[in-house]
Amino acid sequence: MTDAALEKFYNLIQLLQQPLRQLIVDHRPDFLVADELYPWTSDLAISLNIPRVVFNVTSHFTISILDQVEQMMTKYSRDDDKPFVVHEIEITKAELPKVFHYPKIALDMFREASDKSYGVLLNSFDELAPEYVERLKTDGKSRVWNVGPVSLRHWKEADVDGNDDKGIKAWLDDKKDRSVLYIAFGSECVFSDDQLREIGLALEGSGRAFIWVVLGTGVSAIEQGVKRSIFPEQKEVVKAEAVKRAVDRVMGEGREAAEIRSRAEKYKKISRSVVEEGGSSYVNLTCMIQELTKVAREKKRETSC
Repeated sequence: MTDAALEKFYNLIQLLQQPLRQLIVDHRPDFLVADELYPWTSDLAISLNIPRVVFNVTSHFTISILDQVEQMMTKYSRDDDKPFVVHEIEITKAELPKVFHYPKIALDMFREASDKSYGVLLNSFDELAPEYVERLKTDGKSRVWNVGPVSLRHWKEADVDGNDDKGIKAWLDDKKDRSVLYIAFGSECVFSDDQLREIGLALEGSGRAFIWVVLGTGVSAIEQGVKRSIFPEQKEVVKAEAVKRAVDRVMGEGREAAEIRSRAEKYKKISRSVVEEGGSSYVNLTCMIQELTKVAREKKRETSC
């Protein structure tokens, strides 16, 4: 998304303030769950005396890294080329993804709204990165509920809709198990035509079956047990040969590739079990609803006194 499109998007979502306020006034919910991109919902919830929970589609690891990078950026604010280490990765300010170059006023607004909120709802699950769950708690973010993957809440009943999807499913059914590579770089990663060409050449040259989502998202890769090759954001065009090496590393027959496939299968099974009754995400969601309902009742009792 370009800077101009991003600014237009944020301006448009501001228009939702009044309709949402009226909706809440009319229906009087016990609490409000809002995406972090709607920071104004924090003050709205406070004005209506209901708790607000931030819905974050990222992971504990991402949040921890964002916090750490922000601290390092402040420390090295005057030097774009001086490297610093984040989670054993050496990087410079100039190499950081676009999200870290948003206007400071916007980042401060998101953080302030998050600090005012009652807690955070994550589209993740406890078993995915337990060490980062504990890190967030020690950082003061104790009210964190993992309730994901939310797209798997009804995965057993899910069916394929639309002729295009059915065609893709039929094509996949014709392939051997674990033989198809899924490639996605998220919705905010924009490649040049030259880079897209190099990626395409590498995929075609690999001789392997693949599905390439050019401007889609890889959010569902883990829950589907799909092998992923994650490519870092680059300032220069990465040649097809390097991309092909990454593909071969993931799809090859060696020990490393076998371990990657094993991990993918492991987390596929876990991600489906956690949303079923008794699973960690199921329990977390139940506990969150119970806690917020109790808080809402206490707030109403205080208001009526």
